[in-house]
Amino acid sequence: MAPLEMAAHQLELVRTYGSPLFAHLARSAFVAASVLRGLVELGCVTQGRIDEYLATTETVFGRLQSDAARVRDGALDWEAFVDEYGHLRPGTYDITSPCYRDAADEYLRPLVEQAVAAPPPARFAWTASERVAIESAMTSIDLPGDADALDEFVRGAVTGREEGKFVFTRPLSGALEALAAFGREIGIDRHDLANVRIADLLLARDSLVDTAALIRSRVEEGVEAHHVTQGVALPGQIADAADLVCFEQVAAEPNFVTALAVQAPVVGGTGALDVDVAGAIVLIPSADPGYDWLLARGIAGLITMFGGANSHMAVRAAECSLPAAIGVGELRYESLVRAEVIRLDCGARTISVVR
Repeated sequence: MAPLEMAAHQLELVRTYGSPLFAHLARSAFVAASVLRGLVELGCVTQGRIDEYLATTETVFGRLQSDAARVRDGALDWEAFVDEYGHLRPGTYDITSPCYRDAADEYLRPLVEQAVAAPPPARFAWTASERVAIESAMTSIDLPGDADALDEFVRGAVTGREEGKFVFTRPLSGALEALAAFGREIGIDRHDLANVRIADLLLARDSLVDTAALIRSRVEEGVEAHHVTQGVALPGQIADAADLVCFEQVAAEPNFVTALAVQAPVVGGTGALDVDVAGAIVLIPSADPGYDWLLARGIAGLITMFGGANSHMAVRAAECSLPAAIGVGELRYESLVRAEVIRLDCGARTISVVR
């Protein structure tokens, strides 16, 4: 296929098959997380036990680690490894962000060189008293009082959502690369294409229009619109027209993962990480599957501007027992990126600037 036809085909796959299924998987995972939080609030189990439980739930990241170890040991070809994980990128929807395939030595090679085969998930079992409390709580809200059935649902929801996102991003990445190939054909780079709407790019399939001229005009319009957007601040909630004129930006409540505490230097802040992150608390605006490489680089902690209790990196941090604060909000994030050293205490639910 021509690049634009390939992009349209891949996007149709995402729209028709990917989005609806992933939406259902994500909703199930949100329900699972809500149930676990409820069990803690009711005193059926402690948060520490929930952390232990989630750490024994294997997701795509565990498979990535194991496959990296297989490449190192010669049991898996490097090319096959790159083909399997090469569609991931920091910034799932960002055409300017290189996918792992195009920067394999930067993102994937270190995983192989530092590979430690992920051990099989540890066995986990609720104590007798925990099972009684869990089953009683479930029965009280007319759900099956079966701790094993709950376990099957929660693990299936969490792993299913992560696997779904991994598969969902493959055709999406393919579409971005096809659009980039189209841009090269008409002399427009990725950064300029990032300012053009998908609908306008697909319109260029019509041979009756001057493709290059159309896209260049859309680039100029997109750049101007971006500058306007960057200059506009909106409240978190809009209840009245007056809210657009005068409002107070409410500080977000972070989602803390694990009960661990760590004090370490700060790295990041913009999403571009080209420095050594080992032993550092990494700050990134948002975290998606493309940032999984961070977890194999020995980071001490993670803080994101956006994200919820059941977001991708919240699940990853729980799986890896990594102290993290997910979704601290713009106000707190902007203050943290200026720090040199931060103390992140998830148990106490605090983030302190040391210097």
